[in-house]
Amino acid sequence: MARKSWLGASLLVLVLIAAVVFIAVSNKSDDVVSENASSGQGTDWDFAFGGTGYISKALITSATNAIVPVAELQLYSLPPACEMDDNALTNSPIAGDVPYFLGAITFPTMSDSGTGHSFAVASPSTSGNLPLSFDSLVIYGVLVDKTGVTWANALVSILLTADMDDN
Repeated sequence: MARKSWLGASLLVLVLIAAVVFIAVSNKSDDVVSENASSGQGTDWDFAFGGTGYISKALITSATNAIVPVAELQLYSLPPACEMDDNALTNSPIAGDVPYFLGAITFPTMSDSGTGHSFAVASPSTSGNLPLSFDSLVIYGVLVDKTGVTWANALVSILLTADMDDN
């Protein structure tokens, strides 16, 4: 979804990109969160913005309620070669990925809303390291559970909002 608005003489384009995976196992602190725990089968989270800009807001949700982890989304301008299997201890960023490492968004502790989804929002007014600039058409993410919780059998969604440069 893109929204265009005029701010003075420049054009601001806001783009919202979502990535969704099904998580099937529990994690320990500093474990990768992805869709596959089989050795070598986990994949990164892809966000295709189609231009350059900066991420101004990030939302993470989990269909499993009553979980309150702290999650970190590490972002790269090329697909990373680090560990991406679910429930495996993270090793990112590895030396070969450092030139493409854009930074990390640290989500606040997720909130539990009774029987609804657990969620967290990172923005410039939180301690989530935003805004975060990027210079790649696609951004590749590695999600890391910083606290170690059971995300079992849940859809996890990450939505990133970016203010796009005049591309």
